[in-house]
Amino acid sequence: MDQRDSEKIIRLAREGKQISKIWEEDFPNYDYWEIYVEVHAAGERSSLGIKRMITGRLNKLQTAKKTEREEIIQDARPENN
Repeated sequence: MDQRDSEKIIRLAREGKQISKIWEEDFPNYDYWEIYVEVHAAGERSSLGIKRMITGRLNKLQTAKKTEREEIIQDARPENN
């Protein structure tokens, strides 16, 4: 994969674009899994993955003890992900 393509893929993922949309709209010449690996190798997550992670943690707040809630809230903050 070309370095410029790799950088653009990573930038699009950071901006919140889903991997499937990056593949379909921007890089249909690559395989979905090539884009997936590129995003994850750079330490990025897809927007859907981040949404699921935050949703899971917010749902966890409902049953968490008071002492655990602050930790869950801090962990769900975007700057920590």
